[in-house]
Amino acid sequence: MVFNMPKHFIRALMALFIIILPAEKATAIDSATKAGIIDSLKHTLATAVTPADSISNLYAIFDLCYGTKREPLARQIYGLAKKDGDQRVCLDILRHIANINWRNDSVLDYVHSELARMPQSPELNSSKLFVSMLKTDNFFLSESSDKQTEKLKEFVRHYTTNPPENTYERADLLYALCRYLSVETRGELLEDYIDKLDKLVEEVKLPVGAVRRMVYNRAAPIFYENENYPRALEMDRKLLKAIDSLEIYYAEQGRQFHNAPTFRYVCYRRMLGSYSKLSRDQIEEYYGKINVLAKEHPNIAYDLENFERAKMYYAMATNNYSEAIKIIKRQIDNQVHAPYRLQLLKMLKKAAKETGDNTTLLEASDKLADELQKKLERTSEERSRELKLLYDMSELRQENTTYELERHQTEIRTKSWVIGIGIAVMAILATLVVLLAKQNKNNKLLTASLKTSNDNLREERDGLRAAREELIVLRDQAKSADRQKTEFINNMSHEVKTPLAAIAEYSQLIADCIPEKQNAYLNRFASIIRLNVRLVMRLVNDVLDIASLEHGSLSLEKRPVAISTICELAINNVFENGKPDKEGLMLIFNPSGKEDHIVDIDGQRVAQILINLLKNAEKFTDAGTITFDYDYDETAGKLSFSVADTGIGIPKGKEDTIFSRFRQLDISSPGCGLGLYISRLLATLMKGSVTVDTRYRGGARFVLQIPIK
Repeated sequence: MVFNMPKHFIRALMALFIIILPAEKATAIDSATKAGIIDSLKHTLATAVTPADSISNLYAIFDLCYGTKREPLARQIYGLAKKDGDQRVCLDILRHIANINWRNDSVLDYVHSELARMPQSPELNSSKLFVSMLKTDNFFLSESSDKQTEKLKEFVRHYTTNPPENTYERADLLYALCRYLSVETRGELLEDYIDKLDKLVEEVKLPVGAVRRMVYNRAAPIFYENENYPRALEMDRKLLKAIDSLEIYYAEQGRQFHNAPTFRYVCYRRMLGSYSKLSRDQIEEYYGKINVLAKEHPNIAYDLENFERAKMYYAMATNNYSEAIKIIKRQIDNQVHAPYRLQLLKMLKKAAKETGDNTTLLEASDKLADELQKKLERTSEERSRELKLLYDMSELRQENTTYELERHQTEIRTKSWVIGIGIAVMAILATLVVLLAKQNKNNKLLTASLKTSNDNLREERDGLRAAREELIVLRDQAKSADRQKTEFINNMSHEVKTPLAAIAEYSQLIADCIPEKQNAYLNRFASIIRLNVRLVMRLVNDVLDIASLEHGSLSLEKRPVAISTICELAINNVFENGKPDKEGLMLIFNPSGKEDHIVDIDGQRVAQILINLLKNAEKFTDAGTITFDYDYDETAGKLSFSVADTGIGIPKGKEDTIFSRFRQLDISSPGCGLGLYISRLLATLMKGSVTVDTRYRGGARFVLQIPIK
């Protein structure tokens, strides 16, 4: 670092500072020492002659300050660096300004405009990417959930159909896609896209570590939350490496006071949380580094002593289960640890089991069961959203393939038309040549020219034939891909049913084989398993029905059946003993006592539609009535059913939206949005219709109409 004072004095001063600071990197500075250093630097700054001298002093003050004091210093450094023409400092300090003000749109736009004026370089591209990622974070946190979902679809469409060729732009798009996808799911789909982003960031070979640090800092907690500990450890090690590269980069510039102890502490603490994948030496190494950081930094010491996550991880890792139980019980209800509650309960259960603490074991098991149920529900919802995204992406790829085929066909038609005209022209020319052959001394030259033209036409013709054959292959591949997709859905759906049924049966068998005193406790888990098996089986059946309906392979089996039989089948499938389970909810069937009739219809499929309508009514009605009625006009040949409830109703303008595939107005409600979509497809197959009665105001009323011959 260069100061505007004698060099021997500077060396002495810096040596004194290093002696005062206990760590190798001189990271631990108490407030009094820090104030003294800042005063000395300000005194030196007042006598600086060149912009470079001033920048060195200002950088030192900047690295020693925190909070709002850094903003004016950063702008002062940028002004001097800009005047001095030092692009490296300009880029570095612009990244700092953007990072400090990442929630301020106007500042981010200002930084972006300043970067746009600078000459191209790898560090400039890296800085642009870093600022663009900060803008993505700002927009992401400022937008509503509907806007976030809309933007996610836009990013998926862009990445799936037309990804940018520029590596930096592709990394920016992938980061935005991962950021917005994290709202919809935290599962394997998000991990796959994070892996793609990680690979792309590694390929780019960024000159500074700011972008890598941001990516790894976002990725590590997601893998950790999903209990993918090997990948979480890999991300944290890459994050530490990025922090090291940044410190080396700044050390080379003479910035001796720059350090990132908090980032390191968070990394080591999270890595300790993956203790099952660490060796004993690694556990001791990371915990030792945490204690060193705590001795040097009061804020880290405060976190270590008051929130104790590192301590509880270390206790579990070293099999000190009694100490682990004490710490976990102190911290389990602390809101700071809410995201890690499931992991803490698993640790508490294991520690209690190892120590023979049955009271704690029972308590932890109950709470763990509740947390696992919540996680199962969240995972089920995430998998439904992932399924929808994957389905949409498949459709996008298919649309893109269709578009390419149409474009190739258009090009071929155009070429054929041009060649046809060319052939006609050549024929006319050939005729003229024959007529003028006797008078033209250049007959041989014209003949040779015609021969060459004919050879070219033959080549064009052969090229067209090859292109046509290529199009035929592409068309067959598209058909094969569509057929394979259908076969995959059918095969996977049928393959899933057998193990699911086995899971439900064996879970009940296990519960039935347990003594009566413990049977009730296990029956609870068996009922949870059966419930979730039914939910998954329903989703599988829905997917099979959609595949059959959309490909026209579902046939109707008409036979005479009583209308009352269809209604009873639907009611008994939805309500046990014909009555709703919810207190305060009542089912009213055929209130006017209409006469029963025998009709020629596919009763099973009609009942399937009615089951979906009744389940919807029960789902969105907490108290009141569900009125189920029918009407048969024998003269007009029309059978109609109605299901009306006193529930939350349907917002105006959404009457047709709810019949879309995977569409739910309330994403917190169970299900994946296929019931009404399948019901409308079945009604259309029977030449009928399912509609919402927009005149009904008491809740929601659905009407199914079917023609009867």
